[in-house]
Parts: sequence; structure tokens; C-alpha cells
Amino acid sequence: MSRIRAPLLVGLLVVGAAFASFYALERVDKSITKGDETIAVTAVFSDVTGMAEKTRVTLAGYPVGQVQAIELEGSVARVRLRILKKVTMFSGIPGPDGRLASAATLVRRQASLLGDYYLELAPGASGEALGEGDEIPVVVTSTGLEAALSKLDSAAEIIPKIDRIAGDISRITDNLAAVLGTEKGQRRLDEIADNVVKASRDMTVITSDLKDRFNKGSLARGGSLDKTIASLERFARTAESFAAVASSSGSRTLRNVEEVSVTLRDLVGKNSKGVESTMGTLTSTLKKLEESLVRMDKAVAHVESIVAKVDEGKGTAGRLINDSKLVDKAEEVIGDASKLVRRFTSIETGLSLRTEFMQKADAFKSHVTLRISPRNDKDFLLSLTDDPRGKTRNTRLVTTSTLNQGVSSTLQESTTETSDSLKISLLYQLRWNWFRARFGMIESSAGTGFDLTFLGDALWLSVDAFAFGSGNLPRVRSALNWEFIRHVYAYAGVDSWLDSKAREPYFGLGVRFTDDDIQTLLLTAPRISSN
Repeated sequence: MSRIRAPLLVGLLVVGAAFASFYALERVDKSITKGDETIAVTAVFSDVTGMAEKTRVTLAGYPVGQVQAIELEGSVARVRLRILKKVTMFSGIPGPDGRLASAATLVRRQASLLGDYYLELAPGASGEALGEGDEIPVVVTSTGLEAALSKLDSAAEIIPKIDRIAGDISRITDNLAAVLGTEKGQRRLDEIADNVVKASRDMTVITSDLKDRFNKGSLARGGSLDKTIASLERFARTAESFAAVASSSGSRTLRNVEEVSVTLRDLVGKNSKGVESTMGTLTSTLKKLEESLVRMDKAVAHVESIVAKVDEGKGTAGRLINDSKLVDKAEEVIGDASKLVRRFTSIETGLSLRTEFMQKADAFKSHVTLRISPRNDKDFLLSLTDDPRGKTRNTRLVTTSTLNQGVSSTLQESTTETSDSLKISLLYQLRWNWFRARFGMIESSAGTGFDLTFLGDALWLSVDAFAFGSGNLPRVRSALNWEFIRHVYAYAGVDSWLDSKAREPYFGLGVRFTDDDIQTLLLTAPRISSN
């Protein structure tokens, strides 16, 4: 009877705690809105995860209503609520952008990491007051961490497109490097640059000569050309006068014509050299310009030749652009790299902390376990254990001595040494549906074990056997574990089943988290004020 007394007490304690929790929840779960004190309103949600009937509605943290019913309408859910009449809600007014401003708003918020949600109401300040059966105009389904995660999901769809764009740019730069990065390509670029420099210099000389001619030569303001034009104007006026008075001043007109002829002859004779010089300069400039255009035509022809070779698949650039095999190989390499990255990112890690009370030793024993899961059916477990019994080492010393007359005497001395040090467990675990098997090192000795899981891993029976080479019977330990709250579980069991002297009942509590849970805790933790 004494053997089952401790496990029985532990079981009764767990059952009593469960009934007490259910009774407390039943007492707390009562309506705060009854009768004529409330009005009925509705709200449309795209997601009602974590919501149920009697989900509370708060205003500034104070309960002002609760969910009455949830109905499905097409692809959305209509939630019917009862709100205290003393809370006045408004329909809002349209803003410049067409959105409602100062309207009643209902927000779905997460109450805890266990998935419990509640509704936060902002009554608004403008517009008409909502009455019986009206609909709350503004509803926010996702907030905080949930909204941030949805944005990360959208960003995850954009990242592959960015990767493809980066790959295309990389291939273009590689093609340009292959075409222009060789010695031949560099020479062609140098020739093109030299031709452009020479053409710009020739154009500079031409513009400079033209500028000088217009400023200083016969074409300059007040020069020979202007004088000639002025003389021609005077001749025209004289001719006009001559026509008007031809009958009375014929001889004088002839003399004037003679003077004009002499003047024109003198002007042409004096400026003939300047005109010839100007024409020669223009001819030379046009010749240089023609030579520059010929060199530019040659450079364009070289570029066209390079592009034609690339189109035909010649050279490194042509093969990279036109050879589909190289592209396929590059895509295979990128695909293999993507698989490798996904394999590393799919690894899940978990952390477990548990403390148990050993009834016989009247002491506590603590465990810290790190779980690494590269796949759903494979785990690596690393655990550190603080055992109050310490780490025991047995030493046997045999001494043989020879007495008088050849009589020998043998003395055997056994020493048991216990050190206060941490014990290490390193295990490899495999899973098949509801059965888990593991083997490796348990508390600094070789061991193996298995688990039988029920109720979706919320209840499991664990059995471990280890310390086979200690000289005594191996230690066989078993425990029944129950996760009664998410991440928190209780357990009770018996250690050293096979050794009646060392057999010891124990019970304890533990918590366990995954890397996603730890990240959620870090994101939702309150900031530390510097004041």
C-alpha cells in the first residue's frame, strides 16, 4: 500500500486542481449585460479566431459588453453584441479622403499568449448616435504582432522577385564584362574615346575660326563687307535719284555712275585676299569635319560587329546570352542553394524547464533541455540536470600481502565518491505517430527510452532506462505528463523501479517553448522606461 500512496496522492492532487480550475472558471464566466441596461449592435469581421459567445467588450479596460452570437454571412462573420446603454456610439463623418472620421471602432485584441482574445471599443465622437440593431462602422481585425506577421508574409512573396531581378542584373553585368573587359574590347573603347576627343577638338577649332572671322575679318561689324553693302545702298539711292532727274542731270548722273564704278573696283581689289583666305579656312574646316565623321562611322561599324557576334552566339558574351544550357545550369545551382537555405530555416528549436520534488530525498531536482528538430519526426535533445544526489563514482581497491611462511592475505576496499556536479544528457529521438523512441546518454550514462503520446501530445507516458554499467541494477524511470495549460505541464512518476531500496516517487511542474513562442514573448514584452 505504501508503494502506491505517493502516486495516488499526486493523482488526487492533479484531479482536485482541475476541478477547482473548472469551478473558478464557471463562477467567473457570467454575463455583465442584462435586460434593459443594454442595446444590441452588430459588427462584421473577416476573422473571428479566438472569439466566442460571451467574449468581453471593454472600453478603456472597463467591461461594457459582450458577444451574444456569431453568424457566418458569405465569406465574413457577423458578430452580435450587447453594449451598455450608457456608452454612446457614433456613426462618424466622412473625411476629405472618403474615410470615416471620429466613428465608433471595434478592435480585436489578444489578451495573452494562450490565444485568448477580447474586443476593445472606441465609441467615436462625431456623427449620429448608433441605436438598437445598428452596425459599428469601423472594425479592425488584426493588430500588433498579428498585423506585422501578415506584412512579413507579403514581403516573403516579393523577395523571390527581387532575387530574380538581381540575377538578371548580374547576368547583364557579366555579359558586359565579357565583351568590354577583354584587351580587344578595351582597345576598341580607347579608339572610340580618342575619336570622340579628336572630333571635339576639330569642332572647337572650326567654331574658333568662324568666331574670329565674324569678329576681326572681312565679315566683322564695320569691315569690308559692311562697307560694300553701304556702297551698294548709296548706289541704289543714286540710281533712284538718277531716274528721277534723268532728263535734267544726265551728265551729272553719268559722272556719279563712273565714280561708283571706280569705288567698287577699288573695294574689290583691296579685299580680294581676305575673301580668298576666308574661303580657304572654311574648306579646311569642312575637310577636318568630314574626316571626323568617317572615323565615327568606323567606330559605329565596330560596335555593330560586336553586337552581331553576340547575337550569333560567338565569344563568351554570346554563349552566356544565347546558350540555354548555361542558363539551365545556373538555375539548377540557384535551386540547390534555395533548397539548402530552406532546410536550415525549417529547423525548429525548443526549450524546456522543469523542477521536480523527490519525496524520499526531500529535495528538488531541476532539468534544462534544449531540443533541435530538423524535421517533424527527428529530434536532438541536450539536457543539463541538477541532481541533489550528485554524481556517484564507485572505486574498488584490492590489496594482496604475503605473511610469514608464505601465507598471503587479501584486503578489499570499496570507496563510493559523490560529487556535486551537473549531469548531461544527449539523445537522438525518432517519432512515429504517437510513439517516440530515443537513445544516447542520459544523466552522464548510456541509456534509452520511449514516450507514448495521447490527446495531441497534451498527455504522454515516458519511460527511461540508464546507468547500466554502475555495478547495480539499471535505473528505470517512468512518469505521466499532462499539459493542462499551453506551455505548462505537470508530471508525476517513480524513479529506480527495479531497486526497492532506491525506489523514489517524485512529481513536479515544467514549462516548454519553441523558438516561435520565444520570439513572440520578446516582441510582446513591455519596454523598460528610462525614467
